[in-house]
Amino acid sequence: MMAGIGDQLGLSAVNALSNVLLPPCNRHKPGCAKHTAHCRNKRAMSTGQITHGTSSRGLLDLVTSVMRSLSPTPTASSKRSLSPAPPACKRARLATYNTTTTTNKLHAGIRNKKPITRFTLLKTGASSAEYMSVLDQVLKYIRPEHNWRPKITRIEKVRNEKLEKIWKTAKAKMFYPDFSALKFHGTNASAVEAIIKDGFKLPTRAGMYGKGIYFATDSSKSANTLYTQGSGMLLLCEVLLGNVKQVRSSDSTITDAQLKREHFDSIFAPRNSRSTGGVVNDEFVIYDPDKALPRYIIHYI
Repeated sequence: MMAGIGDQLGLSAVNALSNVLLPPCNRHKPGCAKHTAHCRNKRAMSTGQITHGTSSRGLLDLVTSVMRSLSPTPTASSKRSLSPAPPACKRARLATYNTTTTTNKLHAGIRNKKPITRFTLLKTGASSAEYMSVLDQVLKYIRPEHNWRPKITRIEKVRNEKLEKIWKTAKAKMFYPDFSALKFHGTNASAVEAIIKDGFKLPTRAGMYGKGIYFATDSSKSANTLYTQGSGMLLLCEVLLGNVKQVRSSDSTITDAQLKREHFDSIFAPRNSRSTGGVVNDEFVIYDPDKALPRYIIHYI
């Protein structure tokens, strides 16, 4: 037999429970047999002597069933409201995720959800190393014979997710995909905007080495007003050069199909090849516009 319920729940709790299970008898006259039995059971419960059935477990079952019947059934909304809050570490991760997806700060600029982003690199702070790397490439590759003494006013970094996917696809099709380099390209202001948005286009007229897209190692060569038309901007692009064919004389009949038959990816015209019909300053030519990805816009006066 279990110990008195009063020993477990406390006498006051049992008295309160007895009032619920056995409320005062108002239906029978005092002194009748039913009224006497009701009062006897109520006293027995209050003193811990009543049991439900013959087992000690029976009373607990009775109490549990009554308490469940008295408790309101939780609704879906109440269940949601009672859901525990996520741990502190998870809340921190969620806060970081929300911040990076809405503002997505990178270096000096703010990268939004648009497929094309432009932001200015700064001389100090997180972008300073990248700024100096681009600046050095501009200034160190100035040839004195070009008489170009620029003042760099701004360097923009460009990212176009669509062009990057196209560029990576072109890289996978190359004979030697492991060789790419940052090269300069000079053009007018409207062409700069068009290139960073939609990529390069093949020209309609052939140059020294055919209808290709021309890039230079020397910034001062690309900055020639013949190309920039006074735009005050240079593009620094990542060009997939791959397996390079060296040419030391001009050949305006070169085509992409011809290079592929010979298992080459691009043309390289080395500097100081003028004596053989070549160039003074080196040039690189590609015939697939997908192989060039604009990375930076250098503004100068």
